[in-house]
Amino acid sequence: MADAQTPFLSLVKPGVGDPAGEDKWGDKLNANFDKIDEFAAGQGVLTEAPTDGKPYVRQSATWSEALDKGTQAAKDSAQDAAIGSLSTQVGAIAWPVPGTPSTFPPTLPIAQSGVTNLVSDLALKAPLASPIFSGTPVAPTPAAGDNSTLLATTAFIAMAMAGLPIGDLNCGTFPYNPVVPPTPPSPSSYPSASNTGTSGTLTVDSRTGVITTTANGQVFQNLNFTGSGTQLNIRHNNCVVRNCRIPAGSNAYCIDAEFAQNVLIEDCDLIATPGVSASVVWMQSGTIQRCDISGADNGIYFRGSTLGVTIKDNYIHGLGGGPEAHVDGIQTDQCGPGPSLIQHNTIEAFDTSHVFLQCTSNDVTNVKVLDNQMLKHPTYGPPGYNVYVNGWGTRPGGAAATITNVEIANNFGDRGQYGDIDVAGNTSGISIHDNTLGLTPEPPPSTTGTTIFGGAAPSGGSLQQDNNQFTIGARIEPLVNGNINAILWYRASTLAGADGKVAVYNAATGAKLAEAAFTGISGAGWKRVPLSAPLAVTTANAYVIAVWLKLGSDSHTYYWAQSNKFATAGVTDPLGKVTMPPSDGTTVRGSVRKNNLFTYTGPTDIAFPDQVFNASGYYVDVDYS
Repeated sequence: MADAQTPFLSLVKPGVGDPAGEDKWGDKLNANFDKIDEFAAGQGVLTEAPTDGKPYVRQSATWSEALDKGTQAAKDSAQDAAIGSLSTQVGAIAWPVPGTPSTFPPTLPIAQSGVTNLVSDLALKAPLASPIFSGTPVAPTPAAGDNSTLLATTAFIAMAMAGLPIGDLNCGTFPYNPVVPPTPPSPSSYPSASNTGTSGTLTVDSRTGVITTTANGQVFQNLNFTGSGTQLNIRHNNCVVRNCRIPAGSNAYCIDAEFAQNVLIEDCDLIATPGVSASVVWMQSGTIQRCDISGADNGIYFRGSTLGVTIKDNYIHGLGGGPEAHVDGIQTDQCGPGPSLIQHNTIEAFDTSHVFLQCTSNDVTNVKVLDNQMLKHPTYGPPGYNVYVNGWGTRPGGAAATITNVEIANNFGDRGQYGDIDVAGNTSGISIHDNTLGLTPEPPPSTTGTTIFGGAAPSGGSLQQDNNQFTIGARIEPLVNGNINAILWYRASTLAGADGKVAVYNAATGAKLAEAAFTGISGAGWKRVPLSAPLAVTTANAYVIAVWLKLGSDSHTYYWAQSNKFATAGVTDPLGKVTMPPSDGTTVRGSVRKNNLFTYTGPTDIAFPDQVFNASGYYVDVDYS
């Protein structure tokens, strides 16, 4: 008979009774043994194809091997055997398994009650929205300066607050802090006329008008320009102006270096003309140091530099063309990313600020304002702010500009009229610390009786200026019968008129009950003018106390005003003897309540004030007993 094959391993079964194949039995058996040995060792592929022509690769000794080989009947038989074995195993499991659904497969969806302890376990977890912590929870501490939404741990806050004094925590205007400030450095250690400007013998240079550089690296040294006016136009890089005296005369600047880089200006007397020159120095990048700078509306104006400027050890004073001038000691409207340093200068200014950073032309970034002495103008008083950071501006093309990465620290001197440091607009990364701005104000005058404001500085509002003379006043209502001894008012500026009058009126009739004149008033703060004799008043009437503000030395009237001060509530003295009621329009004691009051007057006399504006407070007070 012919040879046959086994169904799984395809082993040869030599035919029996076939004389032609008998001599091949040994070879066939040997080949079968080799296959069996190879298959048992897992060393390869059975090269002979099964009956369905599919190559056979040994995978494992499971029923899946049988499915890849042999007849369909053999496949079905092997699969049934495997499934039967699996069913036997599953049937041996005790059902239901504890903690699982009672049926298998479970019915979907599974109810919360069908899962053991699900509801009670979830109740122990904090909600994702607005979780309430208990115990002592901890969190990672962000890196210093982090400005993200990460949790601020106590360690992060302590790191951020290190060295920050009380009074510097206002993000806008930094109000005067009545706490006694640290002792400021000695003014003698700061730049002045004695330690800045030229020295030694200078060579007379009679050239006048505009002198323009001709080459990079050009040097002007030891020169005294004696003409009617000189302006150095520096139009080349790396130029030096050293130990020179330069009067601007009718020119716009002493030095115009707006288009040059790395300019060095040192030990010079730079004398601009108030009311004529725009700035003493206009520069793009470089250093200006140990110079005596005076005149013009602005001391130093720098802009446009990507390299930055250094302004240090200069004496900037005598600025401006009068009280209407826009005056800044140092100003920029575009600088960075190169660092700019304003350090250890003496700056005397009025009107706007000692240092004015604004981004009206482009971004301003990487500026340090450190260790400067900031003084008020001896004639016109302090500027609006010591440092004004105004982030309202646009870049070329119209996008909003920004002011970033500014440090203002260790500056001291006289406080600005509206505050010491103001930050507004599109700003970020503004660090303000360790400044001592706002020297001890004049003490309030002594009084015979009680006052309503107690000699405290205004709690809000701002300095106001007017071209007209007028009378300001306030309605008072005695709570006990008593005497008006004097009238007080807050003199907001040293420029305010030194002469005038005070008076007391009947609020219902406008009749003048008493008056007193004053002359030679000086300084700023609360001022007291006594009546010639105490005026007796009663609880049956209301009264108006008034101050006539005459024009000051610059032909303007100055006063302090706080909008809506009396819109909803009045102010009563600490002893409860006299009150300044709200401007609420009710009729009390025979007249309509209005506060505070004003009226425009001529140049000759005081008048009964009967007008109101925004329920403003003008800080007029009474000495009452």
